[in-house]
Amino acid sequence: MPRTPRFLVALVLVLGCASRGDDRPRKPATDEDSELSSVVQGDQAMSALEHRLIDARQVDIAFEIHSTGAVTSSFNGTLHWLRDDELSLRATGEFDGAAQNLELRADADTLVTLVDGHQVWTGPRPPALVEVIVLGLTRQGLLHNLAMLTVGSLPEHGDGELAEWLIYVEPQLGELQPFGEGEAQPLEFGVQVADQQVGRATLWLRANGLPIERQQEVEFPSGSMAVVERYPSWVTK
Repeated sequence: MPRTPRFLVALVLVLGCASRGDDRPRKPATDEDSELSSVVQGDQAMSALEHRLIDARQVDIAFEIHSTGAVTSSFNGTLHWLRDDELSLRATGEFDGAAQNLELRADADTLVTLVDGHQVWTGPRPPALVEVIVLGLTRQGLLHNLAMLTVGSLPEHGDGELAEWLIYVEPQLGELQPFGEGEAQPLEFGVQVADQQVGRATLWLRANGLPIERQQEVEFPSGSMAVVERYPSWVTK
């Protein structure tokens, strides 16, 4: 049996800000003004992404995940859901030195977790399942829930309180720039769990606002972990 997952990762939605116009002369833009603007844009980009996924009728994602350092892993898999009906998270690969074949499967009423084809848990579907899957993806990455799934555990805070526990802080949206064979914008933010910052992440966003890649550094007492999650395929309806 693989060892229990050793990390919990997270993020927080930061403030928005607005400016009032008046008749006084405007000061020249400063680096501080530019940074403040990027924070506002970053918060807007993250909020738009999360609401888009939570409100979508259907979402299909293919992913590839690799981590090095304190925890090593390599996964390939898919994530699919139809609003409050069916949902599945499937992944094969390796976590912390052990081969993995993982599945989380739900219908409108029940949820099941399977490890190597064997049912580990079954019970009522958590009321906020889609929300915790979405916030887990955007704020801390899919690897966290896959780590939980290696021992058959459910996504955390399925009661709907994840947004207060898992927070992104100081988001900053960068300029569109070359990325792979195309272009993407970096959305950088701090990852915070239960009021404790545990790392930093960058979501690389396509022009349509959906992530193409996630890069993250997580700090543990035993050392740091670097995670790269790639999302080569997205379908949202």
